[in-house]
Amino acid sequence: MILPKTGTIIGADLNSNKLAFFAIRNGEKTVAIALLGTPWTPQSAEKAYVAASAFCRGLGLRSTDPRPLAFVEAAVVAGRMNLQSTIKQAYVSGGVQAALGEWGFTIALVAPGTWKKGCGAGGGANKRKVSKHIRIAWPGAHKLCAGDQDLLDACGLAMHGVNEAHYSHMMKRRSS
Repeated sequence: MILPKTGTIIGADLNSNKLAFFAIRNGEKTVAIALLGTPWTPQSAEKAYVAASAFCRGLGLRSTDPRPLAFVEAAVVAGRMNLQSTIKQAYVSGGVQAALGEWGFTIALVAPGTWKKGCGAGGGANKRKVSKHIRIAWPGAHKLCAGDQDLLDACGLAMHGVNEAHYSHMMKRRSS
């Protein structure tokens, strides 16, 4: 996989009580986890906003950098039994998107099957298959994630983002 030498790409995996971020900035990889707590309330959006802002601040983004890209897992309705988790995930997604937008990111919401296919693991890949694919394709990133499945999913989102950015760049070159 060809990593961008300049610029920033973030993968953000959201669930109802935890955020995982994986960033590639100027070829360097960074990860972070933020725990949001268990009660599902609109305050989850504020906690997610604060966590995403802190992560962006830590990346050292500058106004002269190429426009950063963020690939955020879209909230998915998980069935009647998990409606509260789905609602909280939507709150969390809103907080993350607000923070990333303030930091100048172009944001893409990506369905789980889309990013799994886009990172090379396959659209219906389970967590074990995603982990295995990342271990083979990006061994250093796999080690950095230290077995945390949410970080591995964020890494998969970032891999999808790298592939999307590379494809977009190649299409622009081809049409020139």
